[in-house]
Amino acid sequence: MSENKESVLSKGSGLYILLGVAFAVLAMFFVTVVALESVLFSPSYYIKLEDSFKMSEQMDLTKDGYIRYYNCYMNYISEGDQTALEAQAGLEDKRPLFSQEDRESLAEERGYYVFLSIAKWVALALCAGILIIVFVRATKAEVRIIGRSSGIAVPLLAAILYVVYLLIDKSVFPFIPNLTQDGLLHIFLNSQVTEKFYSSWVTMCIVFSVAPLAVSLFFAKVGRRKHEDLSDDYMYQ
Repeated sequence: MSENKESVLSKGSGLYILLGVAFAVLAMFFVTVVALESVLFSPSYYIKLEDSFKMSEQMDLTKDGYIRYYNCYMNYISEGDQTALEAQAGLEDKRPLFSQEDRESLAEERGYYVFLSIAKWVALALCAGILIIVFVRATKAEVRIIGRSSGIAVPLLAAILYVVYLLIDKSVFPFIPNLTQDGLLHIFLNSQVTEKFYSSWVTMCIVFSVAPLAVSLFFAKVGRRKHEDLSDDYMYQ
């Protein structure tokens, strides 16, 4: 009898540990994509690039031309607006902002973003499913298990993310598709810019990871009660 109870307890604990880890992984994935969007589609980020690296001078554009460029870049990546790729450098400057090669690279980049944006909502839906299980099915002891396991996994995943960033930063390995020397895209996404981008992205990931960590700690706190033994919850099931 005692062995059967311990076996049920062990299996139940393992299941809810996995649920806690799954919640942490899915939540951190969602956070990572949201952090990506917060950098990629933030005009202030591109203004900081101009302040730091004089991007308009590097790209041989006026300040207005540079603003036009990053607005077109954001509009195409986020919304797939094809007209953005037809833009010119200015009213008097009739140079096209994007070469044919640049357009092909941007099409690939947008494909990655569309995939991530869809996966982001799938991850959030799965997180919601775990929350439903927690609040409808799980006992207080099981809630505590989920909270503790996800509370450990979230900062661990954030640390792994930071280590990956350091490795990328040292190897200077930009995840940018098929950049050519024809057009302005290779200047707009040069090594200085990609380094700044990864730095900003990982910083926002760590900042946003506070949200899933707070949820995990809430689970752990809700599941805590005095003199509770894990077996108590299973004895009455």
